[in-house]
Amino acid sequence: GTNELKNLIIDEAFRIQHSDQLETFYRYNFSGQSVPSVSVHDHNIEVGLRHQLYESLISAVKVNGEFKDSNTLNQRVKGASLEEDYQKHIGPSILRLGWGYKYEQERRQAEDSIINIVNENHTLIDGAVTLLNETNVDVSTIVVTDASGTTVYIKNFDYQILELSSGSIRLQRISGGSIHNGGTVLVGYIFRLDPALSFSTTQDNYRLSLGFFADSLRFYYQLRRQGHPEQEGGQTTILENFDDTITGYEWNWQNGGLSTEYENYDSNLSPYQALRFRENVGWPLSSQSRLDLYAFQNFINFEEYNQNNFEVRGDYAYRLSPSAVLNLESGYRLQKGNGVDLKNYTSKIKYRLDFRAFSLDTRYEYQREVFFGEFRQNHYFLSTFNRDF
Repeated sequence: GTNELKNLIIDEAFRIQHSDQLETFYRYNFSGQSVPSVSVHDHNIEVGLRHQLYESLISAVKVNGEFKDSNTLNQRVKGASLEEDYQKHIGPSILRLGWGYKYEQERRQAEDSIINIVNENHTLIDGAVTLLNETNVDVSTIVVTDASGTTVYIKNFDYQILELSSGSIRLQRISGGSIHNGGTVLVGYIFRLDPALSFSTTQDNYRLSLGFFADSLRFYYQLRRQGHPEQEGGQTTILENFDDTITGYEWNWQNGGLSTEYENYDSNLSPYQALRFRENVGWPLSSQSRLDLYAFQNFINFEEYNQNNFEVRGDYAYRLSPSAVLNLESGYRLQKGNGVDLKNYTSKIKYRLDFRAFSLDTRYEYQREVFFGEFRQNHYFLSTFNRDF
């Protein structure tokens, strides 16, 4: 099919450095999207002040607003936030403390209970849980595109949708598809909303980390909380309250690193617990070559199902000349669990040539994938020429 889209984006930002300790900043963004039968105009503004009272203490105060108008929905958001960050060297260790608080009021007025959402922004990261902003979603209407809105991704090939019993919708990229890890996507869908809804949102976060040996060994703790102390209307709308706790450590040395992280996401909509491990090691084989190995394991337990991800990858780099580099990369990824059954093997050959202001990148990639018993083989060839001015 076809996807007709008209999109206008205006983004402006500036900051004023009044002194070494004080700066003010401002940002305004306008986004106007138009698809058949739906037109959306979205204004976002943020004004703030950042001040360094002491060498180790930085404070930031911000006020923000969002004003969104469409054929079927008017949305108004007003808020303010405060952030405090403290860093202190204590002998051979580094102590970092952080605290933040945000309060927002949001009011929605819908002309119709059936609302069309256009270009909801999400970042898809392996091992992270990404939920659509709204519940009561008509899953058959979900459309996922790239950040420009021009490329429409394919369900169960580039991404998959997991429906939770709470009514939330989880969006997840498929390794080997067209969405790269950490890629930004735009999501459109239709959901059911109460005609009038207003509520307040409070968010606070706490951060603590302690680093040793020039920060090569670091232990950290993070807590994020969200609540809605006030709500009017919206009898069928469920707002999410959560406490998100993350604890872990990172150990990095000259040739590698290890990390372990545990997350407990206690939510009334989508609670889960996650345990993540990362390992990497690398060493030079000669003055012209280097080998790096990476591994990642992720275990997520939802109320409805479990999901386990395993990934291993190797990268060999050889400098053919001062201006030419050859890279050989190979990796294997396994995903198991309800809604996920994927085996993916990938091999890449990359060649880069630099000559003064010019550079040439050429890559061939082969993928062998089994997704829910379906076998696929993908071949990609890409060549990019750059000129720096």
